[in-house]
Amino acid sequence: MLMGARTKLAVLAGITMCLSWAGLAQAMIIAGGPGQSAPTNNTPPADDPGFYRVGQNGAGSVVYLGNGWVIGVGHVGAGNPTFNSTTYTAVGGSSVILTNPDNSSSDLRMYRITVPVGSGLYGQPWMPIIETSPTVGPGGTAIGSGLVQTAATTTTWYVDTTPTNWVWQEGSTFSGADTQIKGYKWLSNTKQLRWATPRIDGLYDQTVPALGNKRVIGFVTEMDNVHNSGNAAGGDSGSGYFLKVGGEWQLAGIAHAVLGFNSQPASTAMFGNQTLYSDLSIYRNQIIALVPEPASALLLGMVFCGLLATRRRR
Repeated sequence: MLMGARTKLAVLAGITMCLSWAGLAQAMIIAGGPGQSAPTNNTPPADDPGFYRVGQNGAGSVVYLGNGWVIGVGHVGAGNPTFNSTTYTAVGGSSVILTNPDNSSSDLRMYRITVPVGSGLYGQPWMPIIETSPTVGPGGTAIGSGLVQTAATTTTWYVDTTPTNWVWQEGSTFSGADTQIKGYKWLSNTKQLRWATPRIDGLYDQTVPALGNKRVIGFVTEMDNVHNSGNAAGGDSGSGYFLKVGGEWQLAGIAHAVLGFNSQPASTAMFGNQTLYSDLSIYRNQIIALVPEPASALLLGMVFCGLLATRRRR
């Protein structure tokens, strides 16, 4: 699979640029195992980390945290997101860009939405944020609302890796081809909420030209040729990666971009491609400062009530 030949990041906000850190991220292109068709995965998994907490936001996605707050990416605006067919209104002036440990601006954006009584998000509990950085290996679930693949079965590309810019041809071998790479094409106009279970392949800390040279501190997942593995696609920037910690699902990452092969054809996902996520443990304190966890809010309420009681006794 020539795994060492991946090149640049692409930002998957819309259909975007050619892959190579290649695209701003993530609808979920879903892989099947050898000889299997890829599943649809467009309804919540049996062990659901928060399927309907992920919504479409213009050219990207957002994740609902609770108390009217969503988190997405800086390269997508603070629009009116749609969760499970209901559109919510962004609160003007509420947008906040989170900062990296070096005080530079990250590519993470939080803002508030109006959540009417009786709506699908009303009363949703706080989404816990992971406290420590994820480790390499399987175990997470990615949920995205971007573009889907054209077909359930894979496409084969024949590739000549000798030139500086690789030469790709679909469907049949050609003179000079020295390897085959399989994957999927994206549909250009169909977005859908879907889930996948790609493994975490490694940690990441670099500036990304496709994101305006923003520093991203996080991890990458990889799409393997196994059942329910997956990769980001156009429209998935801002979608979430969830990990189960101590029996509880927690939000571990937010998708920004995908990493493809040298000169990989546009609007495709190949086995060996990666998706880049921010590690939310790095930003957890900032997030909680905006959206206090229930335990923190309860503690503050108890302190406040104690102060009132003390004043009344005086």
